[in-house]
Amino acid sequence: MNGTLASPSSRIRSAGSSRRVRHHSKAGYETSSLCSIVENDNPAMDLVAKQWTAIADETNTAIELIHHTKKTGGADATGDNVGVVTAWKWPDPLDGVTGTDFDNAAAAIRAGRWKESVQAKDWVGWPIARALGFDLHGSKSEKAKVKGLIQAWIKAGSLVVVEEKDDHRELKNFVRVAADA
Repeated sequence: MNGTLASPSSRIRSAGSSRRVRHHSKAGYETSSLCSIVENDNPAMDLVAKQWTAIADETNTAIELIHHTKKTGGADATGDNVGVVTAWKWPDPLDGVTGTDFDNAAAAIRAGRWKESVQAKDWVGWPIARALGFDLHGSKSEKAKVKGLIQAWIKAGSLVVVEEKDDHRELKNFVRVAADA
C-alpha cells in the first residue's frame, strides 16, 4: 500500500453528531482528511472507503464521495461514457411467454407424471423446458426461468400441486394442469 491512512478525524465525527449533520459531501479521496494515499492503490482505497463507512454508521450521516470518472487529459467528462447505477428489477419469468407456450407446456405435463421437487429425476420442469425449447443442462438462467414459470403458473391457478403416492407408495407432491385436476 502506498501512502498512509490516518486515524479518522474526531472533527468529522463530532460534526456529524453535535451539529446534526445528516449529509456530508467530499470531493475526491485525495483531499480527504483521512488519508494521504495514491488513488490507484485499490487496497488503500478500500481502507479509506471502510473508514468513511464507519464514520457514516457512527454519526448516522449520509456521506457522498465524489470522484473523477476518468482522467480526460483536460477534456470535459460527459455522461456518454459514465457508468451509472440503475434500479435492478428481478426478471419476470412470464416475459416473452405466450398462451400458446403454456398450452404446449400443459400438453407436455399431461403426457407424464411429474413431481414438484426440482431435485426429482421426474421434475415437472423437464417437460416444460422441452416444450419451450429451454436447455436445463447448460443454462442456469433458463433453469431459473422454468422454475419461475412453474411458480407463476401455480400461483395463477393454471397448475396445481397435488399430494399423491409415487411408485414406491410414498406421498410426494406432483404438478398437474389445473383444468385436469
